[in-house]
Amino acid sequence: CNGVVSSLASVLYLHANGMGESHLIISKQLHWPTMYSLAVLGSISCCCGDTWASEIGSAVGHTPRLITNLCLVPRGTNGGVSFVGIFASALGGLFVGVVYCVMQLLLLSNE
Repeated sequence: CNGVVSSLASVLYLHANGMGESHLIISKQLHWPTMYSLAVLGSISCCCGDTWASEIGSAVGHTPRLITNLCLVPRGTNGGVSFVGIFASALGGLFVGVVYCVMQLLLLSNE
């Protein structure tokens, strides 16, 4: 289910831009390939953050609290969050963003 957004945005990017890579163009005018690239990046970052939060938060974090009423819940409960899990989620999203930026710099620097 998490991959649906990135898959759809990838197909739309291919339709708008073809098989080639292009630089991200941030301007006042809407540039669709850039928007699709950022949609893929955002979707994959969220998926990575979700995975890191659940795996690291469950293994290392203290007893989580339910997001709706802040009551203590057992590890693995849906809706349970911990500080370690939230921090791991941010690191997971940041990791994907940094890898994307580095690859853009390495692969598109020749153009």
